Amino acid sequence: MKTGISIVVLITLFVAGCGRTNYQKTPGGMPYKIYRSGDTQRIVHGNFVKVSFTRTIKDSVAFTTDGGIPAYIPITQYLEPYDISELWTKLNAGDSLVTIQMVDTFLKRSPMGVPPSLKKGDRIVTTVKILQIFQTDSAAKADEQKENEAFITKEINFLDKYLKEKGIKAEKTPSGAWVQIINPGNGNPIDSGKFVSVDYTGTSFSGKKFDSNTDP
Repeated sequence: MKTGISIVVLITLFVAGCGRTNYQKTPGGMPYKIYRSGDTQRIVHGNFVKVSFTRTIKDSVAFTTDGGIPAYIPITQYLEPYDISELWTKLNAGDSLVTIQMVDTFLKRSPMGVPPSLKKGDRIVTTVKILQIFQTDSAAKADEQKENEAFITKEINFLDKYLKEKGIKAEKTPSGAWVQIINPGNGNPIDSGKFVSVDYTGTSFSGKKFDSNTDP
């Protein structure tokens, strides 16, 4: 079921209207904007929420659940200043939320708690959509299991189709990974408990390299 505004649209709206959007501030000083869905089911302490979210740093996506499994979050009474926990009980099912956090603020308040990857002047934009609200942990876990199973099925179907389209003859391991041996070796077989050295290159399905230990 589609409700409210999509994560991608929200990010586009934020970028396009960065200088003119009216943001409110939490008691901890964090700017935020809520996009209402019209649903009246409000989040309360003790609930569990299913959300999709995207986090960008300096306009580059640092993490997103899009295309993957939603996040499941327990709602407690603990509130962290300058954090989304200040806002959960202001949100309804289907609502979307945009928050802005400046790394400079974190550096002033708790410099030792800021990861080295975050630099002075960085801006963190988090966009969240409330997909569903659960009253109990068991209901949330049951839904999460369904999402996991659906995601695994989707991944398997994608890989099966990809291998067929590319004409790749691969064997499936007991754990579910597909392996293609391109150039069989004639050395001693590798056994469990042994150490091996390997040349490794990782690429996406589009062929773009994202990691390698053979680069100069």
